[in-house]
Order: sequence, then structure tokens, then C-alpha cells
Amino acid sequence: MTCTYNYRFILPYKSIDAMANIKLASGCNFLGYYMFQGGSNPKGKHGTFMNETQSPKISYDYQAALGEFGQIRESYQRLKSVHSFCRTFAETFCHMQTVLPKGASQIDPSDADTLRFAVRTDGHSGYLFLNNFQDHMETKAKANETVVLHMTGEDITFSGISLAPEENCILPFHMDLNGIDLVTATTQPITVLSDQKEPVFIFLKPEGMNPVFHFEDKAVTDQGDIHTSAAQKKKRNSSA
Repeated sequence: MTCTYNYRFILPYKSIDAMANIKLASGCNFLGYYMFQGGSNPKGKHGTFMNETQSPKISYDYQAALGEFGQIRESYQRLKSVHSFCRTFAETFCHMQTVLPKGASQIDPSDADTLRFAVRTDGHSGYLFLNNFQDHMETKAKANETVVLHMTGEDITFSGISLAPEENCILPFHMDLNGIDLVTATTQPITVLSDQKEPVFIFLKPEGMNPVFHFEDKAVTDQGDIHTSAAQKKKRNSSA
């Protein structure tokens, strides 16, 4: 949003990736931003401006992820993980349909207790989207929540869900890790490094979440090969 002469509000940058999260969760496959990088309007040839009332004449910053003068803002750092996720997993993700829990449309914006979530799935695998941000109010930390997905032929349970206030995340289920079935994980997939001898899957620990991986029964895992970063979600720019 742009700051006008009479209104100098400050946009909460955590609202930006929260909006991206719920858009993707709702079925959006084409994230877009009015202004991703701010700019400056050039002066007209005749020395006049078309916006002589409340709007700035030159500045067109809009508190964008990248500022008018190249500022790298928190929203850019937080969106980086979302964009990496979209680029890496788009081929399968874009075909997934949205499923909302019963009563989702009745959640009041002032309700700080109910866990807000949605699912995108192809009927077998998919992603659980969690959002703990709400404009114009303070949210509460979520702790030890449980979500059960009733799939065809099985129930998939996410237990021990915890999430810090103002945070959001994307959790996978039945994710194919180069032939290994990751049944559920309380970490957010970011990207895959494919220039290695074996593909390396990068995950992000959401702030407030205890990272747990549940693999298929036949999978053999070596904890020495599973590296869990202690970086909090607010430092997304260093996670990938």
C-alpha cells in the first residue's frame, strides 16, 4: 500500500507472505503483486503532475517487497521461501484441488483460538496450509494441535502442530522424496538441490514448530543425514 500525504501507515510485512499462503491454499496457481519493487514516477515534460491531491508526486514505493531505492524488506525475505516452493513443486502442485474444513467460512476474523488451515491435494498426496496471522489483531501461539485428513482408504494425522503468532507454513503429506514416501512432516518444503550426486531436499522449520518427519515403514533413515536447521522462519532468506 502507498503512503499518502495525510496517511503514513506502516504495513505489517508478515501480512504479505500470510496472504500468499492463503491464496495458494485457496486454489491460486498464479501469485501476483501489484508492486513487487517500488519505483519513482518521472517528472512530466511540461512540469505538471496528474496526482495533485493526496498521493505523492514522485514516490511509488507501495511498501513493496523491494523498496523504491533497492531496500530488501522483511516481506521479500519471507516470500523467498514461498516462491522457491512454487518454482520447485509447481508441476504437481498446480493440479491439486483445495479442500476446506467444515465451518471454515464461519471463522470470525477476531477468533484467535481456532486453528486456520486448508488442504491442496490430488487425492493421495498434498500440502496442509496453516495460517496464524490476522490483520488488525494479535494472534496466539498454537500448541499441540491435531489435524486429521480423511483420505480415500486412509486417515492422515498431523499431531503436535505448534505455530508462533503471526506465522504461517506449508506442511507436506505423501511427498515423494526420490522414491521414498514422506508420509507427513511438520516442516515446510522449500526446494530441491539437483546438482548433487543425490537430490537434496531442503525444508524449513516454521517458528514455534517441532520438526518431525514420518516416513513409510520400509524406509531406512540415518539421522546423520537429516539436518534440521534451527533457523526461525523469520530468517527465510538464509534457509535456502
